[in-house]
Amino acid sequence: MSEYNSDLVKKTFFWIKKNPNKKKLYDADLNLWLTNGQLLEAVDQAVKTFNKAGLKVGDLLLLALPNSTAYVISYLAAMRTGLAIYSMNPKMPEKQAKNEFRKRNYKAAILDDDYQELFNQIVKNPKIKTLSNYGDYSIKLTSWETIKANNDVNDFDEIPKHSGIVIYTSGTTGKPKGVLLDHSQMYTAGDNVVQSHKLTENDRVYIVLPFYHINAQNIALMSALISGGSIVVQKHFSAHKFWPVVENQEVTWVSAAPAIILILLNTEINPNNLQKLRFIRSTSAPLAIAAMDQFEERFKVPILNSYGMTEAPSQIAVDPMPPLHSPAGSSGKPFNIAIKISDKKLTKELSIGEDGEIWIKGTNTITSYLHNRDQESFVNGWFRTGDVGHLDKDGFIFLAGRSKEMINKSGDKISPYEVEDIIDKLPFVDSAAVIGYPDKIYGETVAAVIILKDSTDKKTALIDFAKQIRKIVSLQEEKFKVPQYIFFMKDIPRGATGKIKRTALKNKIIENKEIDKY
Repeated sequence: MSEYNSDLVKKTFFWIKKNPNKKKLYDADLNLWLTNGQLLEAVDQAVKTFNKAGLKVGDLLLLALPNSTAYVISYLAAMRTGLAIYSMNPKMPEKQAKNEFRKRNYKAAILDDDYQELFNQIVKNPKIKTLSNYGDYSIKLTSWETIKANNDVNDFDEIPKHSGIVIYTSGTTGKPKGVLLDHSQMYTAGDNVVQSHKLTENDRVYIVLPFYHINAQNIALMSALISGGSIVVQKHFSAHKFWPVVENQEVTWVSAAPAIILILLNTEINPNNLQKLRFIRSTSAPLAIAAMDQFEERFKVPILNSYGMTEAPSQIAVDPMPPLHSPAGSSGKPFNIAIKISDKKLTKELSIGEDGEIWIKGTNTITSYLHNRDQESFVNGWFRTGDVGHLDKDGFIFLAGRSKEMINKSGDKISPYEVEDIIDKLPFVDSAAVIGYPDKIYGETVAAVIILKDSTDKKTALIDFAKQIRKIVSLQEEKFKVPQYIFFMKDIPRGATGKIKRTALKNKIIENKEIDKY
């Protein structure tokens, strides 16, 4: 059986073949462990099926499965065959899902049961065969003659021949941009995680973030594969199941969004034995300092803050391993990547402590987007991240926000993160989101959206909470950073990884005149 020739494939399957009887992959939803030998047998069967189906190096595979044993087997087989893998959210609304099915030049698809029926509706002569078997379960591979035309398809995206993954940016600053990552970039990025976190074959990662995002694929899965570690997967995060899985399966580390950390902090579940758990890695969005301190104090588990993005892919900077630590408010130190703080055109490098555009350069960083979109972000091998921040004298990075998230109040630039960190310390606040709000005089002013721990509609109580919020911010920051408007709401829109959707939140508040301002 031929195998795609890359260091990523060689290292991954070196570990899988080394110890056939070692437990490798646990599916928490099925309560099923696979050993290395069982996993290899399932992957071998899938590779043979790909070959019989006529799939060749560089062909595009649609992988639309939830976090599961089936996903990992399919991913490994596609990687070993040298396919391009596009991981799709398995829970999209019907219209959006059908648009995704038609949007790219897929050669085959592996689909969740909910999607199979939808997919069959839009293709001619679908052919479904068994890709692989594991335990009492099977994975299906779908091929077809043609996809039925539809004028509603938005922006067909032709993917060139490619071995690796196809993934899209979150699109917080505009239309999502396509990113092609090859095996070399995936290996380098995964190895950076292995080195920075000192991962070994004795480590076991628990993956609850969705595989259709870069973090689960590259930070968690890739680092475990190339370090020889074992893997625990679950369809989605559950506060009720999280600690029992960590304890019973002897998990040593987790990569989690701040939203997960906050949910765990706000539950009454207290695990009994976390001796195996080395750290939790906070990713995708800044974690409030107060929440980090409370979590570490309560659970006695270190949290590593990190900073990354799809284009890097994923890890740019990270906290050092305990007992070392970063300064409060930092997102760690750059790891095996060069960083410059400059202006938007990379013509003037800024001083230590001065906020500016963050530019990065590294062997795993992309040099262009799919179809050469947004070329102004690439200058002489450097990539402009779109983030704003600064480095301190010791090389630690501090994020001020996205360049488009920064609030510009009559020329004064305000980071939403620094104001949120202060508000989050108040005992009655569950979570806060700070945004720019239109102002006739200043252009923008500061607004804070608050979710209370104990919801109330009493005007007197809300007025008092608003006073306390303004007071605590005024005691710690300049006057122009104090929220002029405060809104109390039941929820804050967030993406799948916990990032606040600031544009959506801002539009919701501006358009809904019935939301009271305080």
